[in-house]
Amino acid sequence: MNHIGCDVHIKTIDFAVVNERGIVSKRGKVETGERNILQFVRVVGKPRVVIIEEGTLANWMKSILERRGERVVITDPRQNRWIGKSSQKGDRLDAEKLARLHYGGYTKEIIHLRDELRWFKELVFYYHDQVKSQTRLKNKIKAKFRQNGIRCGGKTVYDEKSREKWLAQLPQESGLKWQVEGLLNQLYSLDQHIKQTKERMKQSGRGRPEIRRMRKINGIDWINACTISAIVGDICRFSNKKKLWMYGGLGMMKRESGGQVLESHLSRDYNRHLKCAFKTAARAAVRSKDNPYRRQYNRLTMEQGILPHRAILTVARSIAATVYGVWKQKKDYDPKLREIKKVA
Repeated sequence: MNHIGCDVHIKTIDFAVVNERGIVSKRGKVETGERNILQFVRVVGKPRVVIIEEGTLANWMKSILERRGERVVITDPRQNRWIGKSSQKGDRLDAEKLARLHYGGYTKEIIHLRDELRWFKELVFYYHDQVKSQTRLKNKIKAKFRQNGIRCGGKTVYDEKSREKWLAQLPQESGLKWQVEGLLNQLYSLDQHIKQTKERMKQSGRGRPEIRRMRKINGIDWINACTISAIVGDICRFSNKKKLWMYGGLGMMKRESGGQVLESHLSRDYNRHLKCAFKTAARAAVRSKDNPYRRQYNRLTMEQGILPHRAILTVARSIAATVYGVWKQKKDYDPKLREIKKVA
């Protein structure tokens, strides 16, 4: 097996090939471009594998090479400490180290989705990014009023119908009113764009059976269902529900030595959006009408005396386990079946 390590940049790509004996058999440096990449890779004998560190160009390179039947592995740079923390560093040397790490079996692969799933994931993340921008704009608008001693609680300050009323309270002799008008115009435009993005996301998600099944689970709305589907991609990536918990920041990590537990805490290396989706679903479920998750939350807090934030985490794990089950088994959610399993 030939291991082709790549140090990828927008201008150039450095290659280093480590053969089956662990010897560097070939090096190269090409300008970043589809034709140049394929020309170098194809002169390396088969079997071969291309190793890339996660980055902005990783998806692009993976798509180019896999369409031509090449095997590509995208690795986690946080695990490749020999490269990142080395005192001696350079593009050529980094490519060689990456190939050697993969040759020795010391790389951690990051799963990247197929092209059709990739575009859906990018749309979902684009939606979340626009919502963050919307929140920043709202905070800026309220800050302008508060800096001038004007109370502006609630949402009416953003309402187009109340716009003139709020603007009239600002000092007229300064350019502050003009600034706030500009921020409000940006907010109104962004609101419309977010609605359009949300509708596109729903249209893309309607053809995915796992989203339809997740929507039947208490607490999971369209946004959460699309987010979970986009991030997980293929549920078969996880051999059991506990691995999904770890990826979603809901699992417990332990450090043991000599038969004693030295440390126990929630997983710290996890997907933030996935954890947010499960916890948001848990909070919605415990606030909605009678359902298994609300009963579980009441049992934990009222009967067992568990703190509310810890009870929410437990409910989030239950929802994640339900998502794992309905997705992997390709069956619709049945709340009665969940209650029967709990009793058993």
